[in-house]
Amino acid sequence: MTTPYTPGRHSSGAAYMAREIIGATRARIQPEAPVIPASLLPKPPRPELTDADRQALSEAITSGQLCRICAGIHAGGELACPRLASFTVDRDGNLTAGDYWPDGTWDTARVLFPEEASAPPPPPVPPGQPDYAKIADLEAETGIAP
Repeated sequence: MTTPYTPGRHSSGAAYMAREIIGATRARIQPEAPVIPASLLPKPPRPELTDADRQALSEAITSGQLCRICAGIHAGGELACPRLASFTVDRDGNLTAGDYWPDGTWDTARVLFPEEASAPPPPPVPPGQPDYAKIADLEAETGIAP
């Protein structure tokens, strides 16, 4: 006759409950590794800046609040710069040395750059549709209006 229980393993009692609880806890604490690495997952689209945001960004640029390391504006000081891979500070907390992430590999999602202070270009005109901005420019240049 066979038994459904594994020899040497408890199927009830305190040892059984402890093993089941520890197994369930491990599954919650140590989830399975994702199939796709985080670097390949699509990032959410960055929200468009409003005119007030662009104005505040322009004021921050003119007042000299740009980060010396990434030439952008982000939360925190230069030690919080996402371009820094590692850094060394002196006793006063000033940055003395640092290693950078290679260009194109560091996270720029939370950094505003000076070129974002200008208004975005207008969307392209679909083929076959009149470009009213060009028509208005030609009317202003020539003085001829329909």
